[in-house]
Amino acid sequence: MRWRKCSVLSLFLLSLILPGAWADPAPKISILIPIHDGESTLSIAMDSAIGQTLRDIEIICVDDGSTDASREVLERYAADDPRIVLLINEDNCGTLRARVRALLASHGDYVLWLDCDDELLPNIAEKTLAVAESTGADVVLFPLEKVMSDGTVESPVHWMLQVGPFSGARNGNELIQLLAEGKITWNLWNKLWRGSTARSVARDLENFAVGRYLLIAEDLLFFWKMAKASLSYAMCPDVGYRYVIGKGSIATRWTDPIISRQFVSDVSAVAGKILGDEPDPAMRWKAELVLRRGERDVLDHIAALSDNDGSSAFFEYLSAFPLSQQEEVRRAMEQAHPQWYARAAATAAEKN
Repeated sequence: MRWRKCSVLSLFLLSLILPGAWADPAPKISILIPIHDGESTLSIAMDSAIGQTLRDIEIICVDDGSTDASREVLERYAADDPRIVLLINEDNCGTLRARVRALLASHGDYVLWLDCDDELLPNIAEKTLAVAESTGADVVLFPLEKVMSDGTVESPVHWMLQVGPFSGARNGNELIQLLAEGKITWNLWNKLWRGSTARSVARDLENFAVGRYLLIAEDLLFFWKMAKASLSYAMCPDVGYRYVIGKGSIATRWTDPIISRQFVSDVSAVAGKILGDEPDPAMRWKAELVLRRGERDVLDHIAALSDNDGSSAFFEYLSAFPLSQQEEVRRAMEQAHPQWYARAAATAAEKN
């Protein structure tokens, strides 16, 4: 009896000294899924997360103010699988805030992103984790395949990272250079990220996300911050993500003027945040290269708007860049859409 009392006392004292001693160990990977009105595609995405061959995972779902039955779908899944954590935003706050919330709620050693209209291939968590653990890499990059609206699959070669095969891990600083050269994409979801790095970035962006609705370009902001904080990266050769066009994808609504205006506004906010936070001139120059690389899409969306909305959007985009770059942006717009630029210039001259 005395031994039993001593043992109980010892365990009690140990629990005071080591408060995490009895906590469940962190899962190997957190799969993070932001959702807004994804009812039509959500089950496929959820099944692909639940069906991972790696069982030591948690699945963090953030329902971002859905107006359809997405929450009910998620509640059914959560009732059947204790690995699922369901977080509810009563209002639609935008993808940026949903991503921040998902990250801050996660515990995984690593994180994978999944959009609610896409799919993970069954063994990608297991495959990328093996690469991360064998190399010590903070980021593991892997190719994806693109599924078109008619069901045909675009060759993964087009989506392969243009860095060539290699083994081991490389210096994480290369990620920014590769992005600036257009050899990798800034998508979050075809990469495994170290959880502690990703959560640190989420804490850094938490205040920026409050009151700011970002729907489209937030993945560039996350990529930039997380790539800068990553010390090493590695490659997994296995295709692991199925990017599906024509289900719930916003890419099917690019001709909607509301989406065009949102796109320009989001890119402008992200550009301003990246450039404004960057103290290193050399790194700012790389950021400008990255932002200018996707500029034609922005200019096309601006030109598709009405003259008043387009002028407002162009000024917003222009203001995100330092004065040294603004003249180049103006010239790019003049070359891409000369008639639109002539009308805008004439209107500005009349106002002055």
